[in-house]
Amino acid sequence: MKISVFFSPKEQPENLKGTAVVIDVLRASSTITTALAHGAKSIRPVLSAEEAFMLTQKSPGALLGGERKGMKIHGFHLGNSPREYSRETVQNKKIIFTTTNGTQAIGRARESGLEKIYVGCFLNLSALLEKLANNPTELYLFCSGRNGAFSLEDAAFAGLLCQRLGKIYQLADTAKAALAIWKMWDGRVLDLLAACEHGRYLEEIGLGSDLSLCAAVDKYSVVPVLVGEELISAVE
Repeated sequence: MKISVFFSPKEQPENLKGTAVVIDVLRASSTITTALAHGAKSIRPVLSAEEAFMLTQKSPGALLGGERKGMKIHGFHLGNSPREYSRETVQNKKIIFTTTNGTQAIGRARESGLEKIYVGCFLNLSALLEKLANNPTELYLFCSGRNGAFSLEDAAFAGLLCQRLGKIYQLADTAKAALAIWKMWDGRVLDLLAACEHGRYLEEIGLGSDLSLCAAVDKYSVVPVLVGEELISAVE
């Protein structure tokens, strides 16, 4: 079994067989994981704010969450900061969710025909690794990137997965490249997030405190998995 990495949305694979991990460290993966850890029933990723508003008509009581250019979408209940998704806010709630990069990457993974799609970040690292080690298949890591381009933080997290799974999986050249990126930052997660372009942008728009929330390793044991059109906590 082999790990391959797609570094940006420009890489649009088709007809894949195996398992995907969608990575958007800053911040969709971290927010989705936090919401499910705090008791959200499900999270439905969608591509546009218009689709999200439309779906609320069919799901009364659902919360709208997401962002554009890092900021909460006008008319939404929540943005894309993990701190907004407290237990008091999201427990037993369905969430309809759209972001600039992360939900688009989930959509690309679905279009590729993969059988299982997980969402990964530093917050659920060990729990995710356990899932991937126990059920080895062809593994594809979808980096969400930023505005259609490469993002350092997603590539580095993909490299961390490659490092930890290297005894079980073969590494494609893309996986070896991701591993090399991670080795530059090994053990310095917050430094990585502060140095990357998106981390600096979040600082500029007043959301720099999100970096430490997204840098917490193994904070939760929840692994989001796509079942039908919704993300729920994997239990198998």
